[in-house]
Amino acid sequence: MQLMDFSKAIEIAPEYTGSEKKKTMILDRIKYLVKFPDPNRSTKLEISYINNVYSEYIGTKIFEICGFETQKVRLGRYNKDGQERIVCGCKDFTNSDTKLVEFEKFENASIEPNPFKREIKDIFHIVDSGIYNIDINELKEKFWNMFIIDCLIGNEDRHNGNWGFLKNIKNEKLIFAPIYDCGSCLFSVYTDEKMQECLEKSSKMQDCIKNTSSAIRDNGAKIKYFEFITSLKNEDCNNALIRMYDKINLEEIFKLINDIEIISSIRKEFYCKVIEGKYKEILTFAYKKLNKK
Repeated sequence: MQLMDFSKAIEIAPEYTGSEKKKTMILDRIKYLVKFPDPNRSTKLEISYINNVYSEYIGTKIFEICGFETQKVRLGRYNKDGQERIVCGCKDFTNSDTKLVEFEKFENASIEPNPFKREIKDIFHIVDSGIYNIDINELKEKFWNMFIIDCLIGNEDRHNGNWGFLKNIKNEKLIFAPIYDCGSCLFSVYTDEKMQECLEKSSKMQDCIKNTSSAIRDNGAKIKYFEFITSLKNEDCNNALIRMYDKINLEEIFKLINDIEIISSIRKEFYCKVIEGKYKEILTFAYKKLNKK
């Protein structure tokens, strides 16, 4: 695959929030949020986000493969002072007529006494009042569709600040925004050495497959994808699994990963095995249970 050269881009004043290192850049008259590898967020925990750019790219492209409208992403290079970094360019999907409204802004606008704190039972309550120009049925469907693919890629940070709506500035209409911000999927904190360790020890690989959690909470605790989806306890989630299951093309996903020449063979194998494991042991298992009901 050909990498874009963001060294030739024009850097402008930063326009985007979030914890990752990023720049706002113009390349070929297109505005990008350019995400950079973040080598060390915590010296105490020795957490490295050096591979978050790969997670961002692959996670977003998997959503695209599964039929979602997504932010357009490209891997690229950025050279400065003789140092080269691999980056992920995320094309700005807003224009002069639209504005991104993250879901957390609805939380902040609520004046009810109890904070919602990402509780699954409350997440639709904010917009279900009818005061916002939102199709609540469409919102529920698209949210749960997103949840299923977040399970597939092990996204542990789909908090309410990284999904939302596109607002038409002229008529205030809100539609579900393209999928964006997938940098915390596929174990972005894992080094190649850690991935190799998981590949060699089945118990560690099983832990990667079955013990990933969503940022969304159920009764105060983060939702574990495996337990929540396979329990079949949420009808909206069950319906989303039925809608999304046949849209997941593992062969195309594996090709996407294996065509990325700049990542190691260990990383490719790990990504593919984790995704295949989540597909078979969570989604397929739950899907078969649903068909027996």
